[in-house]
Amino acid sequence: MIWGIRQCNKPFTSTAMVNPTRTRTRAMNKVIMMYCIVNLLVAIPTPCLIPTSATLRGHNQRFLIPMARTQLYQHSFFQDTISLWNSLPSTTVACKSIDTLKFSCGHPTNNGGVNRITSGGNVVGVWANYTCATGHENMTGSASRFCQMNGVWTGTPVSCAVKYCGIPVNGSNSTLTYTTTFYNSVATYTCEEGFVSNIDKISTVKTAQCMDDETWSASPLDCQPVTCSHPVHSTYVQSIPVVTYVYRDVVTYQCVVGYMLGSGDLIRECQANGTWTGDQPHCKDIECAAPNNITKGIIKITGKVYGSEAVAVCDAGAAVMSGNIVRMCGLSGTWVGTEPVCQGMCRLHGTWVGTEPECQDVYQVFLTGNTTGIGKNNYSYDLASLAVDVTSLSRYKRSKQSVYYDKPSHIAIGAFGLIVIIAVVSYICSLDLIKLSSQMKYLLTLPEKVSKKAAMAKRPKVVHKVFVTRK
Repeated sequence: MIWGIRQCNKPFTSTAMVNPTRTRTRAMNKVIMMYCIVNLLVAIPTPCLIPTSATLRGHNQRFLIPMARTQLYQHSFFQDTISLWNSLPSTTVACKSIDTLKFSCGHPTNNGGVNRITSGGNVVGVWANYTCATGHENMTGSASRFCQMNGVWTGTPVSCAVKYCGIPVNGSNSTLTYTTTFYNSVATYTCEEGFVSNIDKISTVKTAQCMDDETWSASPLDCQPVTCSHPVHSTYVQSIPVVTYVYRDVVTYQCVVGYMLGSGDLIRECQANGTWTGDQPHCKDIECAAPNNITKGIIKITGKVYGSEAVAVCDAGAAVMSGNIVRMCGLSGTWVGTEPVCQGMCRLHGTWVGTEPECQDVYQVFLTGNTTGIGKNNYSYDLASLAVDVTSLSRYKRSKQSVYYDKPSHIAIGAFGLIVIIAVVSYICSLDLIKLSSQMKYLLTLPEKVSKKAAMAKRPKVVHKVFVTRK
């Protein structure tokens, strides 16, 4: 801070000092006048300015302090001023003019975390007042320091500790990262994969900063699963429940009976970006290939899709001797049953081909499994197509009818059980009868009690008068 141009014969006034004292003001004025005398800027004789040869400390323009025998002379100008002049730093004494004359203590050192709240530079007579900077507290050192004539600040360096916000709390379904937890530190919350903020349903990152009041600027980030829109599908696909689908939910489609997947995917999963994996499923008709042609007949079909029928029609004089006359197109895309075989049986003019076959009772053949002697001349028949389910015959059903079982031990057990049941029922009924009889007695005596109460109510009241005589 430059003190400005001064006239050596004018008093020095400082506008930069904070709370100056009269003693300090006089001392500075004396030093300025001494500067003018030493540099011959004023015509004042200097017989008492004797340079000193001791230059171990200070600058090289030091003078001997005159000896004073009287108290009055001890406080004269040269007595006080030479002592101050010798204590000045060499940079101040070496100023080439009053315009550049400085009385500086240099920038006061401190240990950080403080703000200087007073201006005026670092010159002699200036106070440096400090306060903790934003985000700092617990000041140590001297809050106020003064620049002395010897260029040294009074007091000790000042410092303030940075404030601490504590460990931030993590939110749900999110990760927390931070470097420090002191003032101005930043904590970053990030939603896990497949999750978004439960506030705006979009963002996945949130930051919080440690503030001056030792709190974090934002609350923890709570995340919720990403939602996927209701999956769509084409016709012939079974509907799926209308619910909220979230990240990693899996939907499994099924084609309507009689249809199969034509394109797309039957299994789809909700992804982290809110879309479904795979493509929309499309189902198509289950089709069966055209049935093979048969000898001595044709196959007539009602269609080739699921549920269609293929009927075997044999030529005249032939019949289906094996296989199924009617077959249906099944879910596997094939015709259910075995392929029919048509064989000739009789001529057109009504005579049988070959010799007369020997037949057995079909029921007996089915039961015994004896197929010998069924036919001659190498004729073979499909007994399975001729056999009848035994369990459906009336003979079989009559044989399964229940009969009377007269074993004595079983009869005795049944009779004893019946007796026990009758005894329990009789006991329960007797308890009810006893309770009912007591209630009936009460009801029969109730009119008599009511009449007595009515008679008592009709009786006239007797009032007894008591006369008290006093003497």
